[in-house]
Amino acid sequence: MTPPQVLLSAHATRNFARSYPARYSSIMHYPMRPSDPQEAEIIQESLHLFQEFLQLYGLNDDALIDVMRMVNAAIYGFITREQLELMTLDRSSDMSYEVMLEALLVAIARSSGS
Repeated sequence: MTPPQVLLSAHATRNFARSYPARYSSIMHYPMRPSDPQEAEIIQESLHLFQEFLQLYGLNDDALIDVMRMVNAAIYGFITREQLELMTLDRSSDMSYEVMLEALLVAIARSSGS
């Protein structure tokens, strides 16, 4: 998975949230438990491609966890604020989302020391 593919994935997540707000909310608010074998499998499957992309940056395990949390929080936070209609300033939220995604890619690269 390359940066453009990651951006497509981030856009797909946002599009899903826009098309199915209740489903997205349910998915994001369900506390997945890595200690449960069935849920652990779902977690691993859903994170596999993202982890594969992040491995390109040579992150150690702690940095990998930090970056995954950062990206999840940024995308989830943006979508949540958008769904709550809190994006009220005179700038396209689409443009702001693009800027955020580009900044995340820079932050990921910096986390790896590259």
